[in-house]
Amino acid sequence: SRDRMTTLGLSAGDLVGVELSADPDPDHVEPGAELAAALADDIEAREAWGAITPGMRRALAHRVTSAKRASTRLDRAAEVAARLRDGTHETLKRRW
Repeated sequence: SRDRMTTLGLSAGDLVGVELSADPDPDHVEPGAELAAALADDIEAREAWGAITPGMRRALAHRVTSAKRASTRLDRAAEVAARLRDGTHETLKRRW
């Protein structure tokens, strides 16, 4: 954006250097505060979270963190933890 370029002292057409590096933990999924708390309180759900694929973790975390209201995020986090514990978490992915 123009503001960012001004802040960095750049002008249109300036050459900049970019450095890329590999992600040291590409499979890490941030569950969000509500789901992290639910997993911290439930050993079985936490173990199941560690056993599922990163893609499924992303899907379940998105289900919780995409809710706008805090009460909805808490409800969804409790539901995800219960489904992980019961082994029925796969059905959550199909509900969207």
